[in-house]
Amino acid sequence: MSTDSTNKMPRLLAPLFHGQKGPIFTAWSKGFLDAAEGEGDEDASWAETYLGTDPRIGLSAKSVRLRQVRRREAYSKLLLQIDDEQLKAVIRAEAGPNAPAVTDRRNGQTAWLTLVRECSDTASTLHVNTLIAEYQNLTVSKDVGISESTITDFNRLLFS
Repeated sequence: MSTDSTNKMPRLLAPLFHGQKGPIFTAWSKGFLDAAEGEGDEDASWAETYLGTDPRIGLSAKSVRLRQVRRREAYSKLLLQIDDEQLKAVIRAEAGPNAPAVTDRRNGQTAWLTLVRECSDTASTLHVNTLIAEYQNLTVSKDVGISESTITDFNRLLFS
């Protein structure tokens, strides 16, 4: 017979993330980091752990243990927030218990950096060059418009 404590779903910090890339991820990540700011321990929050701004140098033995626990909890909570199994597999490969680098194992920051890399807006050179070309082709007459009132208003401002 199961009890309520065994059937409890873990508390999510933000809505589940389904692996969408681009602006949807950006919006979700802001809410998630805001919620993660309230979790952690006396040394740092999970948000600081994800962003790599948690204390790292000159830590006491207790602080080192707290940091290891915080990194592990942050890793676990991030995986709970993600619904896409393929994305979870990528994160587990780079920050899971079998990660190639020992310092990356169960590391919330490594997991977060992997998620950001996989889901952020990509800015290709072609996209940037297209935006520059569009900007350079802007003209006042075509894109803003010229009327008698805009010219007189401009002259009045310029020569007053």
